[in-house]
Amino acid sequence: MSSSDDGTGDRDRRRRRGGGLTGCALLASEAAAHVARMCRSNPRLLSMLVQEKCGDDANSRRFAHDFKTLADVLVQRIVAKRIGRQFPELEGNVYGEENDTIQNNNGQDVTILVGEMVEETFQCLSKALGDDLDSAKSLAEAAHKEFGLNDLNVDCYPPEEENLDLEKIGIWIDPIDSTNEYISGNVDSINEYGFHSSGLHCVTINIGLFRQAQRKTYRRGNQSTVFQL
Repeated sequence: MSSSDDGTGDRDRRRRRGGGLTGCALLASEAAAHVARMCRSNPRLLSMLVQEKCGDDANSRRFAHDFKTLADVLVQRIVAKRIGRQFPELEGNVYGEENDTIQNNNGQDVTILVGEMVEETFQCLSKALGDDLDSAKSLAEAAHKEFGLNDLNVDCYPPEEENLDLEKIGIWIDPIDSTNEYISGNVDSINEYGFHSSGLHCVTINIGLFRQAQRKTYRRGNQSTVFQL
């Protein structure tokens, strides 16, 4: 690297190899889905950290009972961390459906963070899981697992070159869309139109891009959230 290179050249090359922002979002969603699958496949772990949203956090207009899980919060942090790592200019413009705090079985509020190293994430998750060190270790390692474009189940890979003005873009994360379906874990049959209209097959990790100038802010309790108009 020449003395005049501040590292942006290497970062740009890594971005292109990863399919730009679209590829980064796809890889982040695969990493997050890996954790969501792990949580869902462990009934004890899932039951430990499922809690009903209350007050301003709850979406009472849509659900009689609105839930979030550790998977929701951790998935959101994984996506935000990976996008911010590859695109530092977006780090302050990544927003999510969930707040980052979950209550452990001791009644303590724990803010979920994904650190730079597995150990940092492990220390955070061990508090959230009430010192269940085995589960915390497994989740921390899963949160840092790296994926490549070849790991994606897609028909075609995203382009290496993208014409995007990153200063004008925001990211919206709905970490586990259809959380109630995720918790219930039902695998429903295909309907008459040839697709699943309910059940686990409908659970997705949504990552949306929007123009910062075309956004609207609303508040739920102490939390501000943005979404595309």
